[in-house]
Amino acid sequence: QSALDKAGDLYTLERKLPGQNEFSPVITLEARGGTQNRYRFTTNIGQTGNILYRLKITGTQRQIRFSEQIALGTTNASGLKPLIAFATAGSLQMRIQKPARQLRVINGTGNIMAQWSLQGQTGNYSLPAGKYRGQMLWIQLELSNGERLSQKVWIP
Repeated sequence: QSALDKAGDLYTLERKLPGQNEFSPVITLEARGGTQNRYRFTTNIGQTGNILYRLKITGTQRQIRFSEQIALGTTNASGLKPLIAFATAGSLQMRIQKPARQLRVINGTGNIMAQWSLQGQTGNYSLPAGKYRGQMLWIQLELSNGERLSQKVWIP
């Protein structure tokens, strides 16, 4: 899902399979323009292991940006960002890409709004954002190796 599209931008989904050194394009779509557009695709991969994806965004002036890498069906999370968190129209989305012990969402006054005991798991977590509109939330993650990190997310 894209929060704000610019008509004419190109979105290229890229993938890197195990044993490959470079990302290769899977599909390219032209942005529709506007807000809250959803883009979907399906692909079949006859392979397991550390499969990485990223989005390449090519602007109308040919400037290029890349999204964070995410892993699907991974068995090895090295080199990945442990936490990716962002707000959508109705929810706070969190993707944990390294084994973790605990995930917390904390509001601006320090109250814990949600908490998950992960016990070494990775995956996607979601929190309805309706009552948090117009607030900054802190996402705190404790990895299985004891490392702690946090990320701020503004809920529009």
